Amino acid sequence: MKKIVFSILMILLTTFATVAQNMSSHQWKERILIVLTTDSSSDAFKKQVQLFENNRPGLEERKLQIYLASPDAYKNFNANDDRWNTGGSLYKKYISKDSGFELVLIGLDGSIKLRTYSLTPMEDIFVTIDGMPMRRSEIKRNKN
Repeated sequence: MKKIVFSILMILLTTFATVAQNMSSHQWKERILIVLTTDSSSDAFKKQVQLFENNRPGLEERKLQIYLASPDAYKNFNANDDRWNTGGSLYKKYISKDSGFELVLIGLDGSIKLRTYSLTPMEDIFVTIDGMPMRRSEIKRNKN
């Protein structure tokens, strides 16, 4: 019995540490967009993911890593892997209210830049990112 409890605790701790480590590894390198949902089969969630699919070049240009998270699982959209990883720590860390759907944009500095509670057009996300000081610097460097 003790071995089972210990094994479960180790799995949980490893999962929480992995998600936290994944988020901090992006700081100053990539922006993060987290889509939080209680139902990954909802229309809003499916449409938001389709918008990401249709705008991959814009996501790459803006160094945007996307995580999809539910109360008990998460996955990295950019990894092109349909597998969901067990664990709800990402969801618990970023959910702000019980809306069923939430989108959180995190800047290069690790702070939250945008939070919405409904399907969000890519133009709105891109305008928000393109208005950030570090992104404006990136655009200027790319023009030169």
